[in-house]
Amino acid sequence: MNTQAINQFIHQAIPFVARSELKILEAKSGYVKLTMPFAVNTNHVGSMYAGAQFTLAEITGGILFMSTFDPKRFYPLVKEVTIRYKAPMQSDGFVEAKWSADDIANIQQALEQTGKADFTLEMPLTNQQGQTVAFAYGLYQGRTLGH
Repeated sequence: MNTQAINQFIHQAIPFVARSELKILEAKSGYVKLTMPFAVNTNHVGSMYAGAQFTLAEITGGILFMSTFDPKRFYPLVKEVTIRYKAPMQSDGFVEAKWSADDIANIQQALEQTGKADFTLEMPLTNQQGQTVAFAYGLYQGRTLGH
């Protein structure tokens, strides 16, 4: 799926993501970059709401999976995400995630052999200045349709 198609799918499938105005800036095989706008996701103390930052991190694994593997054959699930907030997010937030060619091959092989594949991601969340303000760790699973 291309970036526009994934954006459209995510916004239709998960209304909260549409309301948060999360956007996929780039999505290609093995790489994604997403952003969450500050203006519509603030909290009572004037920083970005922690739940918005969590959403930005959590959805990254699914979008990376969808941009890399055929969504007509496979789908992603989240199993666990933890996040550590280091500093207030005072701007739009960003997250990037990537896989090596070996990572992709290993996940593909597991999907073909067993119908599922676990994968982990380490995801720093950064502000507009490129500073890491939160760090998330995600455990996900890709599955073959029908499993």
